[in-house]
Amino acid sequence: MKVIYPNNISAISADEENANFPVANANDKHPKKLWKATTNSATVTLTMNTSGGDSVAVFNTNAETLAVTVRKVSNAWASGNAWASGNAWFTDTDESATVVYDLYPEGVGSGWAEYDAILGVHVIDLLFTSAAGTIVECGVIVAGNRNTYKDPDLYSTEGLVDFSIVKELNNGAIYTRKRDVVRTFQFQMVEDTDPDFYEFMFTVMKRLGPDPTAWRIVANVLTNFEWVVYARARAMPSGDHIAHAHTMLNIDLIEVV
Repeated sequence: MKVIYPNNISAISADEENANFPVANANDKHPKKLWKATTNSATVTLTMNTSGGDSVAVFNTNAETLAVTVRKVSNAWASGNAWASGNAWFTDTDESATVVYDLYPEGVGSGWAEYDAILGVHVIDLLFTSAAGTIVECGVIVAGNRNTYKDPDLYSTEGLVDFSIVKELNNGAIYTRKRDVVRTFQFQMVEDTDPDFYEFMFTVMKRLGPDPTAWRIVANVLTNFEWVVYARARAMPSGDHIAHAHTMLNIDLIEVV
């Protein structure tokens, strides 16, 4: 299992945006509050803060592919320059290879990408491309530090919660109003009590609280994007100390759409 926390995005920009759907919308906690471009292909640029990161995830996008480029950025004096009128810093970049990911549309347009950790300020370019004739959009982008744990044990539970309105009328007929249906996950996993259990409980979940973030619930045995979800804790996790050095973690998540 993997979870991105904290979210270390310090600035976000895009080469295209609809004035009514600015790119700042993609840097909040509401997947339906969209960033929209003006064509079917646009680049979002993330500037990561001094805590750095190693992972980025996107949700509620109609993009069919996502190209990810990571750039380390540093400032240095150009040769022969000094503090004088007209002189300025130049940007020295160390650019990674661009990797293209296919997105999983049935996972509410979810995508997940990882790169070698950079412990400091750097830039991530995300090139979103949707089908011809459409306008590319995205609901939420999360980027930061990847916390990795064991995958859930067998017999984990996945279900659905339907927020639709179902009401019986006076004549006995049924009135329905379709609303969101979200996924739920309940699972257990055995972790080393120190450091993994306490890191998850105190460094991640106690600080994260009720807020949603990016999860990859199964990461080692399977790599399907069905396991990538933007979710929050439906109930705070708990642990059963089954041995002096091992703890059974109990986790209950609900998708945020």
